[in-house]
Amino acid sequence: MSRELREYLQPYFNKQFNNIFIIQQKKNKNNTFILKDGIIKLKVLFFKDKIECNWCTNPKLCSLKKCKHIYFLLINHYKLSIDELCLLWRDNNWENFFEDKQKKPNSYLNEDCGICLEEIEQNNYVNFTKIYQCLDCGNFTHHKCLKQINKDHCIFCYKDNNPSLPF
Repeated sequence: MSRELREYLQPYFNKQFNNIFIIQQKKNKNNTFILKDGIIKLKVLFFKDKIECNWCTNPKLCSLKKCKHIYFLLINHYKLSIDELCLLWRDNNWENFFEDKQKKPNSYLNEDCGICLEEIEQNNYVNFTKIYQCLDCGNFTHHKCLKQINKDHCIFCYKDNNPSLPF
C-alpha cells in the first residue's frame, strides 16, 4: 500500500467514519448516495467521468485527495482495500469499476516508475518503502530516482505534496 495514501487516510480510520451513515442509495445512470454526517445531510454522486460531494470540494478524478465521504463509501460500502484505492484512479480502472463493481483494480503489473521506467512490482512484490506515489496525480516514482534528479516534488504534476521524501 502506498505510504502517502495510507498517511492521508489514517485520520479517516481513526473514528472519523463513526458519525457517517448511508441514508439512501439511488441507482440510475450514476450512483447517488445521501449520507448523514453528524447532523448534516449531503449528497455524493459517482459519475463515470467525475465524483461529486456537495459538502466538500470536488477533486480531479485522477487525484487521490478525496473527501472523507467519498472514502467512506469506497471503503465501507464497496469494501475496497487500500491497494485497490491506490490504483482506482489510474488508467481506466475507475471506468471499469464504475461499470462493474466486481472489477476492482488489484494488480501493480502495469505500473512503472515515471523516471527509470522500471516496473513497480518485482517478483510479485511491491516495496512501498522505496516508492513514492503522488496524491495529486497518482503516479509512482522510486525515491532513488527522485533523489538522482534532485526533485522533491512530483515530476508529472509539479505538486510539492510530500514533505516526507527522504532528502
